[in-house]
Amino acid sequence: MPHSLLTRQAKILAEINPANQDEIHKSGIRYGYNRVVCGFHWQSDVEMGRRIAAYINARLHADKDFQRALDNAKAEFAAAKKK
Repeated sequence: MPHSLLTRQAKILAEINPANQDEIHKSGIRYGYNRVVCGFHWQSDVEMGRRIAAYINARLHADKDFQRALDNAKAEFAAAKKK
């Protein structure tokens, strides 16, 4: 799975679960670091993946359908957390 996709997912999950956003972001960073350590990517690949993810994430937030889906996910998560 491309690192940019995983980074983007981490950003979105952190929005859905803001109480754990630091841990979620750290996991995304750790995953990218591990790909470098294992020789699967260069550090520059991981850095560019993060930039691409930030760009795509910003574009998604301008989309009304995405924003609606994100709001629904936040509400669902909040409801599940109360149970």
